[in-house]
Amino acid sequence: MDNFDPNKKNTASDSTLVQPEPVQPAAADIPQAAQSEPLQREPTRIPLRNPYQAPPRTPYDTNPYGGSYGYYRDPYAEPARVRRRMRPGLTAFLIVLSILILLFLGGVAVYGLIHSDMGAALGIGNPSMTSGGDNPIKPQQTSAVTEAAATTAATSFVPIANAPSIVIVATPTEPPTEPVCDENGMRVLSIQEIARKVKPSVVGVVTTLGSVYSGKSLGSGIIMSEDGFILTNAHVVEGGASYTVTLDDKTAYDATLIGADEKSDIAILKIDAHGLIPATFGDSDSLVVGDLAVAIGNPSSLDLAGTTTAGIISAVDRNIVVDEKGNMLELIQTDAAINPGNSGGPLLNRYGQVIGINTVKLNSQTYEGLCFAIPTNVFKPIVDELLQYGQVRGYPTIGITGKAVEAAQARAYRIPLGVYIVTIDERSDAYAKGLKPGDIITYVNGTMVSSVADINIGKKGMKVGDTLTLTVYRNGETFDVDVVLMDEIDLK
Repeated sequence: MDNFDPNKKNTASDSTLVQPEPVQPAAADIPQAAQSEPLQREPTRIPLRNPYQAPPRTPYDTNPYGGSYGYYRDPYAEPARVRRRMRPGLTAFLIVLSILILLFLGGVAVYGLIHSDMGAALGIGNPSMTSGGDNPIKPQQTSAVTEAAATTAATSFVPIANAPSIVIVATPTEPPTEPVCDENGMRVLSIQEIARKVKPSVVGVVTTLGSVYSGKSLGSGIIMSEDGFILTNAHVVEGGASYTVTLDDKTAYDATLIGADEKSDIAILKIDAHGLIPATFGDSDSLVVGDLAVAIGNPSSLDLAGTTTAGIISAVDRNIVVDEKGNMLELIQTDAAINPGNSGGPLLNRYGQVIGINTVKLNSQTYEGLCFAIPTNVFKPIVDELLQYGQVRGYPTIGITGKAVEAAQARAYRIPLGVYIVTIDERSDAYAKGLKPGDIITYVNGTMVSSVADINIGKKGMKVGDTLTLTVYRNGETFDVDVVLMDEIDLK
């Protein structure tokens, strides 16, 4: 089989088609004319010619280089009749004219039908109208026809025998005689009971933003005490110039900011009110995956205040980076719906106790039901610090600000991945040990880091005064530095 060549021509298609030569009898096969008597004159006859047989060729028909110039033309054949073609304009005119004629005839037929007795029988047109159009429509006749039709339509429906009906049963108003209790004898509440119990303790928080930003932001809050202390998220009051707290009964109060902690996302407000209904707080360490979780808050606006959603506890120890600064929180995960405006509101257990403060959700078009709350056992010491000092003490820090080295930057400048030191506090132990801006931290306590969040993870569980080992890259050299962690308050 020959290889395919796209440049090689197909000889079968390029060759000249040759008409088959007619078979000529041999000379020996032609019978000699028999001797006969003298010929008598007869009329000249033209032999009949087979129309399917190719005409004989003459020497002038033959191409000396092979093939044929074309068909032989019989000089005695009748000339072909030329069929005249109609001009396109005339054809189009005739088609249009035919359509118009058909439309006219159809209109005449319809008009006659309407004004005939058949039209009257079919209900088309007005049977009382004469050909001259002098007689108006009689309203009596029209009314009679309408009433008759209405009577026929009304009497055509046959009621269904023994048709079913919807029976509305009265809702029981008495509570169950025996309350439901858990294995420890504690009363377990239904979602309805939880909502009735806790809604009076949930408030709306409106923050009027300061000069840098304009507008207002909305969040939720929890009444901590009957004398007006309100617990909420720090990001709810961030950038605020003034604050308004709206109770469940729609009463609004101006609020004062007691303190806010950005790292834990906890803030405390105070309103001048008494006799409020505070929420009760439960032990978040006792939570088990699968436990009931109920969220109450103000999604979207205060018009939706007290919105209650329910789900389960999905996880109890999620470490989540909550902002661009690398702040990380240990959070409860739930599938109870949490939306913008729910921040600062309570996450409740089956006893109606607050076991978390709703703070963030995974905002994605792909994922649903990934919401998170700050556990009570995590924010309790933060609340105590804010109430006593207005700020939180005891956060261990290296005393630097940093930025992650991107992979593209590492390739371009031939530097390792890590955290680039942007600034360093001169009061810190890191500065005293010789660290300076431009250094790149690559490892913390032997663990590779590529972001500020990784450094915070490396500090998890450590306290002020503990020593942290940093691996640092500078001008092509790598060295280790032991740094004593400082209190963040001392460096403010």
